[in-house]
Amino acid sequence: MSACICAALGFPLSTTGTHLDRLAQQKTSDQIMLVVSVTDKNDQPIRRLPQSAFQVLNAGLPQAITSFDDLDRSASVALIMDPSTTDSAEYRDRKRIPRLIGALARFVEFGHPANEYFVLKLKDGVRDSSTERYNGEKALAALRSADPLSFHGNASIYYAYHLGISKVSEGAYSKRALVMITDGLDFSSRNLELDADSLINEKNILIYLIFMTPEGYPGEYYTSGTTADIALWFKNLAESSGGMFFHAKSAKDVEGFLQRISLDLRSRYTITFRPSTPFDRGKCFPFKVQVNSAAHSKTLRLRSRYSSCS
Repeated sequence: MSACICAALGFPLSTTGTHLDRLAQQKTSDQIMLVVSVTDKNDQPIRRLPQSAFQVLNAGLPQAITSFDDLDRSASVALIMDPSTTDSAEYRDRKRIPRLIGALARFVEFGHPANEYFVLKLKDGVRDSSTERYNGEKALAALRSADPLSFHGNASIYYAYHLGISKVSEGAYSKRALVMITDGLDFSSRNLELDADSLINEKNILIYLIFMTPEGYPGEYYTSGTTADIALWFKNLAESSGGMFFHAKSAKDVEGFLQRISLDLRSRYTITFRPSTPFDRGKCFPFKVQVNSAAHSKTLRLRSRYSSCS
């Protein structure tokens, strides 16, 4: 049994930042935009690198970078929480869902200071017909006052994922991400994943996945069986999008992972490049992003997509 709460977030900037973000969205069909994360060996973000530190390659050939910045850009983000219900036998810790709700609230606090939220609730795989739009203050109030017992139902992990991607693909900002917390217990409706995957490629959506191990489950929960296959699929999906994958052994782990995700989102570089060869509709253009800085020697690590599909 599981239930979901999904929120699509937009992070408005100042007038100047908003103008720059809108300019970034006015991309032509012959250019590709990336949001790139650079960290050190301890996974701490590296900021203030110049454009000259980056190179985009296709088949070993440099691609022309047409724009670059390291601003804390506005973002559209889908938040999905998909744990088992508090009265389920798998969850002996009744504080688990309240802790997750609190972690989401602090994720919002730690994010960009000017936020707007579009909040949806899922139950039994059916989307609530109402969609509430909140500013940051009201969103925090809604999370802090949320009743853990309202997390009932049987919403499929794939339905939640599909709805989150569909919602965030309509976001107002060019930087888009999906953050999903799940135990992977409900995995029907997997056919929905294909439509969602195409939106990820077209809309340049980052995927951040936090998989939780239910209390009372054996250590091999993520190493064998259907759930292990689902975890591996989502791990590959997250990493191929330029996002991150985490395995949480307790609700306490989730808050730390959410803080790392928030910092990663706010520390990304935006790079737009023009492919040296055109690619047709329905085709994918593979590329590789490299970063090099004499100040950091060989300690830099980069996360980015490595293909773009139209």
